[in-house]
Amino acid sequence: MKRHGFRPAGKPISEYQTWVQMRSRCFNPKDARFKNYGARGIKVCERWDNFAAFISDMGFKPSPKHSIDRIDNDGNYNPSNCRWATSLEQMHNRRIAKLTDLDVEVIRCATGSQRSIGRRFGISQSMVSRIKSGEYWKDTSTDHTHQQRLEVATFGTDDGSTQNYD
Repeated sequence: MKRHGFRPAGKPISEYQTWVQMRSRCFNPKDARFKNYGARGIKVCERWDNFAAFISDMGFKPSPKHSIDRIDNDGNYNPSNCRWATSLEQMHNRRIAKLTDLDVEVIRCATGSQRSIGRRFGISQSMVSRIKSGEYWKDTSTDHTHQQRLEVATFGTDDGSTQNYD
């Protein structure tokens, strides 16, 4: 087995731990995070089967506060989709952060099940509940000139059929 040569003082560097954990959450069904990565079809590119190639593409972390981040959260781990980012930068790149104001309005007005609404927007049932309760996306705007009137929202039901909700 070829070694990567990145073991100062006999300890693995943090980037190596990142690489191991990234691969585990994508390939190991016993990893607790697998459901959010491998089970969703998120993969690691073949080039990154080799740690030295991973370091060659990503470089070292700019600081201990940085961790790996996928720019497109539905995309794979590969050089064009990954960067080192702080937790604040990653927070702004979460799937939930990508909802538009209109999406939030539709979620708040929808009367379908939280499960079907969540599936439609790619968010959890608990996130639907938080949006509907105002815990997230509190309405702070007073300018409603861009707001569209929602006549009918259509969502699937839990049994797979579709219904219209006024």
